[in-house]
Amino acid sequence: VSCAGNSTCCFEDDLNKQWCEMNSTTNMCQEKQCARHADEITCHMDMTCEWDTTVSPGRCKKTFCSEYKDRDSCTMEPACFWDFSHCAAKVCRDFVPDFPETSHCACLSQPECVSRDSSCQVAQFSVCPTMDIVVLLDGSVSMAQPFGRHPSGYDAVLEMLRDWPLSLPLAGDLGKAASPGTGYEEGLARVAFIQFSGKETMKVNGVVRGSSLSNPLSNRGTAGGRLSGYNSELIADLDWLEQHHMREGTFLAESFVRAGGLLANAPND
Repeated sequence: VSCAGNSTCCFEDDLNKQWCEMNSTTNMCQEKQCARHADEITCHMDMTCEWDTTVSPGRCKKTFCSEYKDRDSCTMEPACFWDFSHCAAKVCRDFVPDFPETSHCACLSQPECVSRDSSCQVAQFSVCPTMDIVVLLDGSVSMAQPFGRHPSGYDAVLEMLRDWPLSLPLAGDLGKAASPGTGYEEGLARVAFIQFSGKETMKVNGVVRGSSLSNPLSNRGTAGGRLSGYNSELIADLDWLEQHHMREGTFLAESFVRAGGLLANAPND
């Protein structure tokens, strides 16, 4: 889609007005703010944008709720809520039961939600137990090959994983997941990411040293390789892993040990 031109042809190739907008000062057609983000990383850094995988190649576009610019108009839209400085999409648990009779109906009005035990939960996860999930990413050289419209298989997997946590009922806490009896509803999750790859020459007693990699704990604003229930922290960890693709042989043993340590030492309350 080209956004060059004047008002008469601004939307000629952009019938749904996803990428172009008129500049009221210059009366010229220009790209929308989100469309200016050329890659997925910068797109996710903008809270009003989301990466659109329904087109090839993917592009950055505005979220539905970001069209509402102030608190009043945002709160008038049932699917949105005012998140301090911008309008964001509600997830099921955002339907707070201040007024049980109305919140119950509001929850059920969302096709992906179900009202259960005085809370609004994601229907497909409502009967699941609380769980911690450690994802092992293949960072070997074989994943550096082009994959479809992606520059590499590794990038393709990362793109999928950036969207995946959005569908999960994340616990919302760093290093502290919900568990039955603690006041949180069941079915919440925390996630951590570990990349595996290494050099054969580093093998000692059957384990290749240095063949697992996570975002360092010292990186602020990220999960730091730990289990996290914050989507923004998980995205930050994935961004770091994208910039540190190992591109060596395929060795899993050390990453299994690291994953076991995360799960064994994770708080459960």
